[in-house]
Amino acid sequence: MMSNYTNSDFSEALLEVLSIINKCEKMHGKFEVGSSQYTLLTNRIKAMYIAKMLLTHKLDDDLNLGKDINEYSKKELSASLEPISSILRKCEKAQRKYEEGTTNYNRFVKQIKTMYIVKMLVEEALEK
Repeated sequence: MMSNYTNSDFSEALLEVLSIINKCEKMHGKFEVGSSQYTLLTNRIKAMYIAKMLLTHKLDDDLNLGKDINEYSKKELSASLEPISSILRKCEKAQRKYEEGTTNYNRFVKQIKTMYIVKMLVEEALEK
């Protein structure tokens, strides 16, 4: 699967993923273990760590450092697609509430682009 994304896009996506991980981990402790919110965040955090690994690998690979990406199983990679898709759907839905070009609209642009990049990388990893 070929993409039109640049190393700069991957670097920006990595920063966005790190930000999402940070926000989710801060919220994680506020929910009771076993609650649906806790489980949702647990799944999101794991998906974002997978995204972080894939983005890091993509950037390293382009620098010919070629790290092993077998840290996660195909099952884990596959399971990460739902939380990624969920974030994407929620961001796109929220973004539609605002007029294009406004601050509120633009704050979703990076997250949406990041989720498309991450989803593509997970799908590529699953094809290997």
